Amino acid sequence: MSCNFFVRPITDPQLIQTDVLIVPASSDELAKLQLTATKPDALTNVFRPDGWQAKYVVLWPQDTHQSNVRPHQFRKAHDELFKHLDTLDFAKIAFTWQWIGTIWQPYFSACILDLLQRTYVFHQYKTSPVSKQSITSLEIYANAVKQDTVAKIKAAHLGTTWYRDIANQPANVCTPDYLAEKALQLAQEYQTITTQILDEEALAKEGMVTYLAVNRASALPASMPIMHYQGGVPGDAPIVLIGKGVTFDTGGISIKTAENMHGMIYDMCGAACMLGVLKSIAELQLPLNVTVILATAENHVDGNAYRPGDIYPTKDGQTVEIISTDAEGRLLLCEAMAYARTLKPKVMIDCATLTGAAITSLGHVCSGLMANDQQLANDLIQAGQSSADYVWQFPLWDEYMLDLESEHADWRNSGRNSPGMITAGMFLKNFAHDTPWAHLDIAGTSFHYGTQNSTTGRPLYLLLEYLKNQI
Repeated sequence: MSCNFFVRPITDPQLIQTDVLIVPASSDELAKLQLTATKPDALTNVFRPDGWQAKYVVLWPQDTHQSNVRPHQFRKAHDELFKHLDTLDFAKIAFTWQWIGTIWQPYFSACILDLLQRTYVFHQYKTSPVSKQSITSLEIYANAVKQDTVAKIKAAHLGTTWYRDIANQPANVCTPDYLAEKALQLAQEYQTITTQILDEEALAKEGMVTYLAVNRASALPASMPIMHYQGGVPGDAPIVLIGKGVTFDTGGISIKTAENMHGMIYDMCGAACMLGVLKSIAELQLPLNVTVILATAENHVDGNAYRPGDIYPTKDGQTVEIISTDAEGRLLLCEAMAYARTLKPKVMIDCATLTGAAITSLGHVCSGLMANDQQLANDLIQAGQSSADYVWQFPLWDEYMLDLESEHADWRNSGRNSPGMITAGMFLKNFAHDTPWAHLDIAGTSFHYGTQNSTTGRPLYLLLEYLKNQI
């Protein structure tokens, strides 16, 4: 369900007519109100006050000391808030920002987006969907909020919801052809986007033998959707975004264990995220040239499957020895990167649920970042901080490359008892050459491992913030 946004000037909170009024403020400011928190130290307190126009008032104490301001504070507060809201009847929420100091302003968009996304549900295949409250109207009472900030929130919410709807589809629906259809849908919806689909014949002509090897055991054809968004000066170098789109990953002959294999429907979150990002920037009409490449395939098992020990050439001209067929994502991405370099991009950024090692290293708090260009890395780190969609940089030192050296080919696709996330990044680095490039491992942030219908929308906020900063 869509949500209407309204920005209002600061007004007396007692006069705001809405279902739920959220009042974040310092404890001192809350003490000046006619309401007193029943639990002053609690993250949220919900009231049905006399004399107030709102049905429910949520008091949200905030620590205004800058050193203590962290986005995880409002996320924890939202956890408590929605425990209460799930028991209430509401459709309209108002959020008054009048007592919040400037130190919270950078997190305003992230705070509102987090609120909106809390109501997301995916019940497409339930015959009797479980009812859940939806926010149909969000009023923001804040004098300092600019209209472009509201536009950004709207676009990010739209793109994130679309991304999550795509990523939550089962693998019998979300196939490589399905992702190609979504790419074509964007071109039909926005005049600034054109889409081309490289089918298996075209991929073969491009010399992407390794790409096709990954999909060889699937009954479904692979493809590579390529979308060009033209919002900048014609002829200017594009920013290229590459998303891993393995619509189901059995691990191939290096097969995964059965436990939690159902979660491998989410191995295409990188591709779904890039579709959502492109929708958001088209909504915002950002004055940039952006190309999105989706590396889509299905990693399956049959008598024609590619095998450990096989050696394949790539479009780049380098050869790869297959050590693990479960290290398939980097094989798709390296081919997509080789194609991206023919576009002479300003930078290229890939986004992939690439390694379980990312979860081991970072949990579900932030995405792993590796880059061959420190300025690009710094830009992404800064965008992550301001969007509260964090990344943490890992090294790409030459010493790690030893783990990928092959006796029979240029490279192995998996290391020898090496740090898995870094090894994957080092492999991809070989295909970036002198193009500024960054790799985001989103295995721990894009979905909750082991849980269905659990996409989070990350790292769309990070990438959208980065793109806006390039204007």
